[in-house]
Amino acid sequence: MKFTAEIQIIPLPEVIEPQGKTLQKHIHQLPIEGINQVRVGKFIILQLDADSETDAHEKVTKACEKLLAHPLVETYSFSLQIVEDPEPIPHQEPQPEATEESLPEAEEEEQALPPVEETTAPHDKTEEE
Repeated sequence: MKFTAEIQIIPLPEVIEPQGKTLQKHIHQLPIEGINQVRVGKFIILQLDADSETDAHEKVTKACEKLLAHPLVETYSFSLQIVEDPEPIPHQEPQPEATEESLPEAEEEEQALPPVEETTAPHDKTEEE
């Protein structure tokens, strides 16, 4: 049988999670009211073959406990679905690294940077007596 597992991994409540704190701060600055807590985690989709739903459950649990979730700082939950003809998991192809040859050539005017004005900041000097 073929299964799809949708796994959600989030930090434990007692773990300080900087990404969630930052998002929460910015949500309140928008302002969007009524959002009291933001936690950022991972969402993972697995496609697997198993003899039964129990077997699939055991495989996904083992993958979560041994690899996908860090038990000291994260918790996980997942759902399983039996699939007849699984669709390939959508993914984004890696973008090729930019090289000088792949960058478009800029005109001379665009390449020139404006002159930098030099300024000096006054320094506080204390005279020693």
